Amino acid sequence: MKQPIHVIVYYPSTEEGQKELLRRIKMVDDDITIRQIKQLNCSEKRKAAMIQALYDARRKSDLNGKGGKKTPSYVKQSCL
Repeated sequence: MKQPIHVIVYYPSTEEGQKELLRRIKMVDDDITIRQIKQLNCSEKRKAAMIQALYDARRKSDLNGKGGKKTPSYVKQSCL
């Protein structure tokens, strides 16, 4: 069993810092999700569709003002 990693995070006090922290959290979350999708026992076409759905959901969320101005390029690049 893997041991948990303990991390101390000092929450940023500025709005810009809070946005940057949120961006980084989303990047790690998306990376983990994409890695899990790539390990699934299904066709590459199905995996690509799931990653595209993640990309589309992130883009919709960002356009609604919930997380930034545009979809991060790392999500789109992972579809390749």
